[in-house]
Amino acid sequence: MKPLIRNILRMGTYQIMYMDKIPDSAVCDESVKLIKKTALRNLSGFVNGVLRNISREKDSINIEEKDKKYSVQKWMMELLNESIGTEKTEDFLKYSLETHGVTVRKVGTDEVTVLDNVGNLTKSDDWINGKIIVQDVSSSMPVKLSAIKEGDTVIDVCAAPGGKSIQASEKAGDKGRVIACDLTDKKLAKIEENIRRLHIKNVELLMQDATVRNDKLVNAADVVLADLPCSGIGTISKKPEIKNRLSFDDCKALAEIQKNILNNVCDYVKPGGELIFSTCTIDHFENEDNTREFLNKHNDYELTCEKLLLPGDTPQDGFYVAVMKKY
Repeated sequence: MKPLIRNILRMGTYQIMYMDKIPDSAVCDESVKLIKKTALRNLSGFVNGVLRNISREKDSINIEEKDKKYSVQKWMMELLNESIGTEKTEDFLKYSLETHGVTVRKVGTDEVTVLDNVGNLTKSDDWINGKIIVQDVSSSMPVKLSAIKEGDTVIDVCAAPGGKSIQASEKAGDKGRVIACDLTDKKLAKIEENIRRLHIKNVELLMQDATVRNDKLVNAADVVLADLPCSGIGTISKKPEIKNRLSFDDCKALAEIQKNILNNVCDYVKPGGELIFSTCTIDHFENEDNTREFLNKHNDYELTCEKLLLPGDTPQDGFYVAVMKKY
């Protein structure tokens, strides 16, 4: 469906379903008039037919119940309230509707800056000269909280687009080694693009499914970074479509994937090393619950740090980090 047609149907449907003072007949007529003013005027009958059918059937159409203020599905609102409390949920959702700048990290440091009205960032001197990388405050925390030191070997098991791998490579230094893994050529290409622009020399790329054991990586890492696939609820300020397309079944499926990956990549950590588990979501189902289950199953690991990051004085996405040390 052409975007123009889709948007006119969306506007008409909203008016029919939610705006009681506008007659359905007027909605249909005005929508048809809009189409007739465009090059797609031959689809006016299609638009008219769809909207009139919605008008006839509106009492039987099942609409997903949402919070009216923030347009969040009921199950998501309940899960957030359960995970972080009603007050923090309110603050988080309010933040998600506000406009925020682009957050960049100054390469070689943990310093992050929020840039407003930057236009095309890739045309800036700092970008071209490899001085900055786009990275949210919260997504820089896993490496910042880690014990990565000069000369360490780090494995980033879900690395694209490479922000954490590059940050880790800076801490590991020239004598260190970072193995940046991901599932496809396309994802590895994103990492390669960044390491070339920033002239990074100590990052190696490896196509590797994080759910599949690689015997060559067993006991190879001082630190394993496991920033895992998740629902992304913490990023709805940047990706508001998550509020509509995500289901609780999706969360459950993603939590299972996280468990499988953690149970696999934990073997890559040397005794005395760290496993850093992180997500860009803020619900307990994908975060704290998975950490507790992992620790119950792996008694050679101990939780040394756990943080749930929410928007505060510094603009940042919602994020979760758990640092677990292997003995």
